[in-house]
Amino acid sequence: MEEHAAVMCKMHAPRKSSWNRAIWALLALGIVGSSICFVWRGPVFEASNGLDFILVYSASQTWIHGENPYDKTAVDRAWSESGGPADRGPLTRKESALIYPPTTLLLMAPFGALSWSAALPAWIVANIAFLAISIVCISRLARFCIGQKRTWLFVIASLMFMPVHTTFRHGQTSLYALALIALASAFAVGAGRQIGRNTFSGVLLGAAGVFKPQVGLPYLALDVLRKRWLAVAIAIIVGAMIFLAASWHMSHRGIQWWPTWRANIADFQNSGQGDPTAANLLRHQMIDLRYLLHCFVENRAAVNAIALLACATLAIIFWRTELRSLLKLGSNRSAASVSQKSENDRYLLSLSMVSALTLLVAYHRFYDAVLLLFPLAWAISTVANRDELSRNRILASCVLVLMVPYWANSAAALGQLRDDHRVPTWLLDCWCWDHLIMPHQVWALLAMAICFVLVRGTRASLPV
Repeated sequence: MEEHAAVMCKMHAPRKSSWNRAIWALLALGIVGSSICFVWRGPVFEASNGLDFILVYSASQTWIHGENPYDKTAVDRAWSESGGPADRGPLTRKESALIYPPTTLLLMAPFGALSWSAALPAWIVANIAFLAISIVCISRLARFCIGQKRTWLFVIASLMFMPVHTTFRHGQTSLYALALIALASAFAVGAGRQIGRNTFSGVLLGAAGVFKPQVGLPYLALDVLRKRWLAVAIAIIVGAMIFLAASWHMSHRGIQWWPTWRANIADFQNSGQGDPTAANLLRHQMIDLRYLLHCFVENRAAVNAIALLACATLAIIFWRTELRSLLKLGSNRSAASVSQKSENDRYLLSLSMVSALTLLVAYHRFYDAVLLLFPLAWAISTVANRDELSRNRILASCVLVLMVPYWANSAAALGQLRDDHRVPTWLLDCWCWDHLIMPHQVWALLAMAICFVLVRGTRASLPV
């Protein structure tokens, strides 16, 4: 019997080795193919488009010059002085959307200080660096190793992720915020002195929170639940300093920027591209819960209340252990008795939940779904972990399936088909078109959050 077993092992070994080499060869091809696709659909396209970057660049340059960055005339003048072509200026847009907070304009000042011919390539290179930082930091959180297949699968999936391409295509700032958050999260669980890690993490989270508040602030709230008080305090101080510096730069010149900014925001939310009601023909590009709710309810106040209540309910169920501990002002159970990998798994799950709720609770468009790189890494790690509960591996597989509409950018495709009159009239008139089909990305995001709640239910007694 022993001889027979030895012979069988020798027979199967070459097969396993050949299969392993074939998988690595496919992964190598995947890396090459996804890199080419990313470069073509991202940086190359942005070099000839980047409409949103033109807007924030011009506003930042206006802020540097000491003028009102929320005044269209001043912003257009700054664009002309930077050497930008007249046919691509901020005022050529259908909607100018001068709504970036002063803190964003300050943190974009290194690009706003450059001429247009230098700023655009610098921004493209910076975005590539932001994406690389995000992938490396999230891989570290997922405990991916360079010699693991799952690592390269995550890299391929990230490079093929359509929100990443869209961020480049429109010159958006989402990858800037993601890099700050991912780097802060990596410091939060990294090696070294805790004080030093909390300090660096707090600085980065503070910058993320004021650079893109609707993206960065929810991750700071997670640190409150984790009782990382030093990191929270530093983040608040850093954020306050950036805000004071950005606003003082305008206020001491007598610029009445506050009422203009508020008026621009109101116009954007009530009648512009930020309007979640049926009056906005581009609302299918939104992925927050308000868009879905407005398919059923017209009242804005009711929709806002329901969205907040739904997200708060999911958050309370998910973090009920931490909330009880926080209300009692006690300390969370020490994680010293568990492995670093288990701690990272729980933290990455929490980051994934924050990502889903962040996208649901406030205004977000498709490009902000780059935050889903956190759930992507968690799902791949969980599915590949044979020691994980089978129930959790199934739920992680469901999360991967629910991400398909984001890889395909299917809502934009459906919107284009509708605009080109290539959708049958009977389908457009059907109840399911407006309530299920067009907002399917929001449904998928809501389902992801529920999956995270179910997974956390198996670990409810463990710290975040």
